[in-house]
Amino acid sequence: WGCGVLLIKDGEDKKLVGSEIEYYAGINTALGTTRSAFPATTALNVIKKLGIAGLKKLSDDCYKKAAYIISALKKEGVDFIVKPQSPNIPIKIKSEEIALKIEKELKENNFLVSQIKITSKNYKIFGLRVCITPRPDVSWNNVKLFTQKFIDVYKKNNLM
Repeated sequence: WGCGVLLIKDGEDKKLVGSEIEYYAGINTALGTTRSAFPATTALNVIKKLGIAGLKKLSDDCYKKAAYIISALKKEGVDFIVKPQSPNIPIKIKSEEIALKIEKELKENNFLVSQIKITSKNYKIFGLRVCITPRPDVSWNNVKLFTQKFIDVYKKNNLM
């Protein structure tokens, strides 16, 4: 149900680190299996309650909210690690120190993001990931508030 792939230029001396994702608390819930059954159980319950059309509507809503954030950030000159193509938005940040500072300030304002850190002997990439999920607290109002707060914090850290 969930899959992530990161393609890197070469396999030598790579170190990939991501912070624990607080807003996915409970994702490791297992139902008597060696792997988490939480995503599958959640998807099946949504399909049972809302049908395939309802699941599609939830997904479409997440994509629209992500597109809104991406568009607003692009207008402000925010760069991305890669072109965002899903509700997971990988924002490029100049340094790990600045990424941690932005993450902390957003958390103090009740917005959670997670770090991205990709290092090798040839390059270092730092960033923050914004993940749009179909949770009730990821409302349009909160998406707009988050976007403005992120832009404010980004500007405050002289990243424009």
